[in-house]
Amino acid sequence: MLSLIRRLFGRKPAVPIRQYTMEGVSAEEAAFIETALLALPEFDHRVLSMFRESPNSVIVHTGEQFGPLCGSGDTLGVVRGESGWQFELVAHWVS
Repeated sequence: MLSLIRRLFGRKPAVPIRQYTMEGVSAEEAAFIETALLALPEFDHRVLSMFRESPNSVIVHTGEQFGPLCGSGDTLGVVRGESGWQFELVAHWVS
């Protein structure tokens, strides 16, 4: 019985939990941001969520979440300016 409990609860799941959400971000903007992140190696490119902060600003949470208190990633500010979208690191999160 103990080995069954360890197998069920003693390890991280093999597959990360994908809680992808978009709030106020169009599908075209989300696709562009995801594609642009792939070309920026300094940021984690696994998008978990995006939400619109203002008409020209989107907050993007990236990383991997294995459970309520098990994951890490980046929080990015993506701002649309005259020269296009600019990505900046707001924070690195760990739970």
